[in-house]
Amino acid sequence: MRLVILGGPGAGKGTQAQQLCSNLSIPLLAVGDILREAIAEDTDLGKLAVSYVERGELVPDATMIQFGVKLIVKSWINLVFTPVLIPLNPP
Repeated sequence: MRLVILGGPGAGKGTQAQQLCSNLSIPLLAVGDILREAIAEDTDLGKLAVSYVERGELVPDATMIQFGVKLIVKSWINLVFTPVLIPLNPP
């Protein structure tokens, strides 16, 4: 299942998405969370976006697309390369 939740700032997109994902047992992929994380960690993408965010402006599409790609790759890696625990001393 794929859901896209759209709305203005403060409309409750994140709150609704968390509840839906919890109830439906589906992963939550939030580009806004990746954006805030990148700004907090002072990454290259975060540095590109921070001036727009501080002015309350929309981050340009080209920059957001880069965040989206990062999010998709990160999610794909987490889904594909789930760690498998192998006992070091099998019985």
